[in-house]
Amino acid sequence: MSISPDSTWADIAAVGNAKKVLPYIHVSDKTDSEFKISSTIIYEDECLEALMLTKKALSIVNQKLTYGSVFFSFPAAVFQHRVEAYRAIQSQCGPIHGVRPISFYGAPSDSNMSLEVKFLNDDSTTKAITSGVSVKDKTFKRFPTNFSDNNTLVHVKLSVLCIPDQKNYLEDLISSLSYYGHVLQIKEYSCGGYFEGQMSVILNTVVGYTDEDDEYHSSVPLSNNLYLSEWDCFATTTFKGARSVCHWCHVASHIRSECLELAKTKCFACHSNGHTAKFCKSRKRPVVRQPVAAEVSQNIDSGSTDCPDANILSDSDTDISDVFKSPEIVSQGSEASKFATTGFLS
Repeated sequence: MSISPDSTWADIAAVGNAKKVLPYIHVSDKTDSEFKISSTIIYEDECLEALMLTKKALSIVNQKLTYGSVFFSFPAAVFQHRVEAYRAIQSQCGPIHGVRPISFYGAPSDSNMSLEVKFLNDDSTTKAITSGVSVKDKTFKRFPTNFSDNNTLVHVKLSVLCIPDQKNYLEDLISSLSYYGHVLQIKEYSCGGYFEGQMSVILNTVVGYTDEDDEYHSSVPLSNNLYLSEWDCFATTTFKGARSVCHWCHVASHIRSECLELAKTKCFACHSNGHTAKFCKSRKRPVVRQPVAAEVSQNIDSGSTDCPDANILSDSDTDISDVFKSPEIVSQGSEASKFATTGFLS
């Protein structure tokens, strides 16, 4: 395919929306047990961890964090008590005005100790951001809490159907995705060590892009088919909030019941339009009548061969006396029901 250089993003989006969304069929683990799907991070922005941690903190407190404070995250095993962390931060960065143990307000977790620290002066804040805190020759990261204000992180899964050249592969991919937001992470999925075109991307869609004339533009809205300009192809995508895809024509923006292509389809059962014979409500289904115990007993007593179950049992090597009791002995009730089910329906 070739998109004209004069095409606007609205024109490109219209082309993508008209294309079919090709679903990726996942193979069960039983089939792929020998060749498990593995993932490899081929690119990650240094801002991603800060955005993820501060976003998690915001979700816990359900409000903005204190302006000018610094966010720390320590593994749970580093300090036996959170007060030890307060002392380490104050001794290495400067006097503390206040501290909030964010991780203690959320769901119980043994993974990390998250702390929001407000220092008495700006010099201590700057030192904390630039130097961090060192414990046992290991430096732990720190981030300003206003780092994640007005940011929207979107996890996008892509199916790249073309096979691009390896030369400048990563640079071209980042350049193509930068129109949709700031690229924070790119992860490839491979099967048995072979990359099949499946990848996932984390985008900050609030960040826009700059064109060749150094003019800033808002990011292009995500769609079910993203145009990758450097490779001149569309990639099928899935993400939270993506438009519904019709299960009949596989085009986004409508569901099966509203599909115009399905409306033209003729049913071979009722000869009406709008559905297939498989889903035809007017189609008559045959009613299969099951024989009751009394009828089965009469057929066996009379030696009739009209009973299909009797033929099956007589042709087998099974000893019928071991399967059921004689009808003359069984009178009624639960034993009769047991005869009817175990003798002929199992």
